[in-house]
Amino acid sequence: RITEDNGGDVWHAWYWSITITVSRYAGLLSFFGSSWILAEILLDRKKRGMCYHRIIFGLSFFDMLSSFWYIMGPLAQPRPEYSGIWSASSNYGTYATCDASGYFIYLGSLTIPLYNAALSMYYYLSISASWSEERIKKKFERFVHILIIPTLAIIAIIPIFFKSYNPWYNHCFVTFNPARNTTETSAIIFFLLFAVSLFLSSFIIGSSQICISQGKNKQLTSSLQDNESIALRRKKEEALIEASNMSILYTIPFFLTWFVALVWYTLVFFTWHTSFQIIPSNPKLIFTMQLYLALFTPLQGFLNLLVYLRPRFRKFRRGGSCCNAVAKTMLRLLNRSSSGSDDGDCYLGTGMIDGEEETEMAVNTNNTAAVADAVILEENNAEERGSAAVAAEEGEAKQQDDGDDSHTDRWV
Repeated sequence: RITEDNGGDVWHAWYWSITITVSRYAGLLSFFGSSWILAEILLDRKKRGMCYHRIIFGLSFFDMLSSFWYIMGPLAQPRPEYSGIWSASSNYGTYATCDASGYFIYLGSLTIPLYNAALSMYYYLSISASWSEERIKKKFERFVHILIIPTLAIIAIIPIFFKSYNPWYNHCFVTFNPARNTTETSAIIFFLLFAVSLFLSSFIIGSSQICISQGKNKQLTSSLQDNESIALRRKKEEALIEASNMSILYTIPFFLTWFVALVWYTLVFFTWHTSFQIIPSNPKLIFTMQLYLALFTPLQGFLNLLVYLRPRFRKFRRGGSCCNAVAKTMLRLLNRSSSGSDDGDCYLGTGMIDGEEETEMAVNTNNTAAVADAVILEENNAEERGSAAVAAEEGEAKQQDDGDDSHTDRWV
């Protein structure tokens, strides 16, 4: 229990162990989630060619790096003999390991929110502005990676020279440390840069969501006036609504992870550096917030995975129970091929592409029945490809703008 008997010290060793354990397990879940997303995109040639998946790849890559150091936790913080301001007996690192931990966590705190903002902008450009995939790639996505990655990677290096990466709660971050002769001013500047990037990202995400909602309603209204079949119009409307829902769902991990933390850190900042006592000296309140931060700050990668797999889960859910949907969703990665199709053997990346490969496999196994089935499948595929070609020609004749992208499944 947290009582006044311990002098209001919520960072008693027992309470430290709770937040450290929670932070490590949350970081492990996030590392798993981001790694899963990276593996899916790397193993799928089609996904690697889509703007949405490349933006998610960048977000997950930096989240995976920072999650690893959340798992390390106090192992990277300086040992007590370094006389750090928050050194503890559970720390096993040095200032060098703290600099490494601080660099990747600070880099993630700068890049991940901006990639979240870029993802919201992508949905806005796709849904509200009706930009094509190629136009988004040339006029938006390429600048996202060019501006975010090298710029922020260099900025995150600068605090190392000012010795600003020091123990901060369960990890290392930009803060001052008298034991290293760190100037408080430099730590404040780097912290304010982190706060500004979060405020900017929050503003972009919030504004984008408002515009997406308006654009979705406009698109749904205009679709009623199109001379299309009811089935085709219904499919487009469902894809549009699903894309809008996905854009909203991706904002939930962001605000749970970053926005609440930003508000709390800002209050702590003004409490420490001004005469205003904004945060009351309430051990229960402080401990509750530290527990919340320990749980949600490293958790975004796992929450992103849940959103990322949602369309697939919904697809499998239609054909069976929730347990069946979860099992199929988990096994999907094991059967991934370059084309995204599966052969059911659960070997990584060995999914068969079409009937021709099935024919070859059947010949190699001398299975006459399988050969006949594969040949029939290939004939059916040829007929489907012919029908698809005719439909594509008819669709191209209807398009008024070469850049108008009607493949709404790219949004999800």
